[in-house]
Amino acid sequence: MTISNLPLTAVLCFIGGAMLLFGFGASFNALGVSIVLSDPLIRVVAFALSAMLIGTAIWLETSKRSGPATQAPPALNTQQLFSLDDGGMPSLADRLADAKKVSMLMRSGVSLFSQYEELFKSLITGGTEFRVVFCDPASPGARSIYGGSDDSLGQYLQTTKSNLARLSTGAGANRLGVRLVQYTPTVSLMRVEHARKDRDFIQVTLLFTHTQFGRDRPTFIVDRKSRWYDVFDEEMNAAWNGAAEWNVLSS
Repeated sequence: MTISNLPLTAVLCFIGGAMLLFGFGASFNALGVSIVLSDPLIRVVAFALSAMLIGTAIWLETSKRSGPATQAPPALNTQQLFSLDDGGMPSLADRLADAKKVSMLMRSGVSLFSQYEELFKSLITGGTEFRVVFCDPASPGARSIYGGSDDSLGQYLQTTKSNLARLSTGAGANRLGVRLVQYTPTVSLMRVEHARKDRDFIQVTLLFTHTQFGRDRPTFIVDRKSRWYDVFDEEMNAAWNGAAEWNVLSS
């Protein structure tokens, strides 16, 4: 076996051991020549080199046996998710203050429009444009959208329709657009646009089929600095462009 075939740790230990012997004053014979380290300073250096080489060999062997160090996965920032009912969140009035346009994609909006009809009315009167897209109760899968086979969606939309009919009078005739899509949205979107684009944001709420039908659902907000803003922005535009007009004033 040649030196090149020996493990690195063995080579380091061998050289370190030799340096240790030199440090103790041992002699080395090669080709009839005897070498003795008599200078104290050189012997100190030999001791230091010996300790360094043997220590390196021990460290390498320990690292090889223990394997690569495992790192803990980065902690998830769970604070990015919130519920619409969480305390400490800015109110909807604050989030929509000075909005130029508000676009929404949702299933029925029954809770939102029942609770905030007066807020929406004041915003529309003040010049805010609203575009709202709901799920058509006649669309495939609409009957199972709330986890059952009944017409819950249709009933909720009738309540929302009454709210929208009142909002459509006066200034709302030109500033409120309502449409229906023929599919069940997987997320609820509220895109809020301002005169200053750096204030724009999209509120995204996850929708479920079997649980969490009310306001207590995971929600997060993306602004224009987020890599996901364009994704949800395009989803909102596609929903609006692919939807059919809904005359909320009809009987």
